[in-house]
Amino acid sequence: MNLEVIIKAVLGVLLAFLLLILITKAIAVYKANKLKGRRLEGFPKGKLFLYFFSPKCGACISMERELSKLKGVKLKRIDVSVKENLSLAKKLGILATPTLVLIDDGVVKEVLIGIQKSERLEELFHNEA
Repeated sequence: MNLEVIIKAVLGVLLAFLLLILITKAIAVYKANKLKGRRLEGFPKGKLFLYFFSPKCGACISMERELSKLKGVKLKRIDVSVKENLSLAKKLGILATPTLVLIDDGVVKEVLIGIQKSERLEELFHNEA
């Protein structure tokens, strides 16, 4: 095999991998948008962020630093590495971690995928109608 064939093969694999990541993200965003407006049972009245995370997720570890800065925000952590919590995530269509779901009186108002700044979370929590 010559070097040109090897380079083309490596570039093809990298391109396929990037395409897979983009498709996965698009599906996660699509499912998240379908969750908005849905009523969830079993949660207390008022506003609450559901935080879906995995302890081994690098982005989730970074997200914890932002969450530690929050003031006046109710947050329920849901570790998807626990079987029952993974079932809840699947039922809601949560495909990525970290994901934050803002609920108000049991209704999903917003779904955020990926690392979020604490300032944005506080603004959403306190100002979302």
